[in-house]
Amino acid sequence: MRKFRKKNQPTKNRHSQVNSSFREVNARVYQQNNKINNRKRNRVASLREKIPRQVLPDNTPARVRHWIIVCSLFILFIVTIYIVIVSPNANIVIVQPSGFNYQGLSMSQYKHAVDKALNASIYNRFKPTLSTYDVTASLNKSLPDVGYVTVTVPLIGSTPTVYIQLAQPILMYQDAVNSYIIDSNGDIVADKSALSPTDISKLPVVSSSSNGNYSVGQQILSSDNVKFIHILQLAFKAKNITVSKYVIVPGTEQLNVYLANESYYIKFDLHQSDALQQVGTYLAAITTLRQQGIVPSQYINVMVSGRAFYK
Repeated sequence: MRKFRKKNQPTKNRHSQVNSSFREVNARVYQQNNKINNRKRNRVASLREKIPRQVLPDNTPARVRHWIIVCSLFILFIVTIYIVIVSPNANIVIVQPSGFNYQGLSMSQYKHAVDKALNASIYNRFKPTLSTYDVTASLNKSLPDVGYVTVTVPLIGSTPTVYIQLAQPILMYQDAVNSYIIDSNGDIVADKSALSPTDISKLPVVSSSSNGNYSVGQQILSSDNVKFIHILQLAFKAKNITVSKYVIVPGTEQLNVYLANESYYIKFDLHQSDALQQVGTYLAAITTLRQQGIVPSQYINVMVSGRAFYK
């Protein structure tokens, strides 16, 4: 019986031809890639031969890295200490009050007070724990002629700067013995010799017959009394009225104001806080008296609120 071959059935020869063609293609691709890789290897090898190589012992790299870390930490520690620490020797800047130039304490006295304030606590030796409030309070207490104190510390650096603003003179107080410069708090900031005659002429003179043997730093007037007199001075100046002197009657709240080129004085009450009202009462009274042709021979009393008496 005769066998017949099915249609479209590939023969063994056909399979072998296809496989051989694939093998030839793969061989060619492999050879091409191999040539490219060999060229790259040769190029890298030639570059390596051109660069000299330093041969170190096996244990040297670890030792070098160790010393680099140690040195870096040491430098970081020194920089941190330099940034954080505060030097006990501060720069001192004296700022004169506006419109005046007086010699208070000596620079050595200021330096001694600043050094003492900075060294009062170990915490003041470091920037994060430095108490500028305590330093300022200490200087305000120990220096009688100080008005304001500002302490600044640089971000890079350890030397602080202390700005000392001298107290603003408000008036000159004269007792039976001496003359003193008074600030807004009523404290004695210096004696008369600290100011030049030109600066003394700028201040209103308040006198008293009492002899208290006062010293620098002592309070002889209340801040309210100083404010009252200062307001009177400004009010009279605005009206072009020149005051020759202010006299405080000992043991009372009476303030006698003497005007230049006038035969009388004015009685004010320091206990009353409204100085402008008393000035207004005086101006209204003197205007009425002048219209009537009356000139007081001794005084005009405006101590009673809203009323004036004369003699």
